[in-house]
Amino acid sequence: MRARLSAKGPAPPNPAAVASRSRDADTPPGTGKSHLAQAIGQAVIGQGYRVIHREAHVLLEEIAEAALDGKRKEHMELLATVPLLILDD
Repeated sequence: MRARLSAKGPAPPNPAAVASRSRDADTPPGTGKSHLAQAIGQAVIGQGYRVIHREAHVLLEEIAEAALDGKRKEHMELLATVPLLILDD
């Protein structure tokens, strides 16, 4: 994760992303990871922020298609600038 720089230094990492990487990645199926991710996304949308939610394989397909269409840079900029990117398995 690339930290954003500000006058006060790098922004702290997103706690939801850190929690997802550290605890939920190895959790067995059916334990509510997707449900929790969707609830977080809805809460963030409710606060007026943009959210992109994708299954990992779909995101990889989108990036591959963008590369074939010559639009990879634009697609990566979209992904890099959205306030919350939720990747689901």
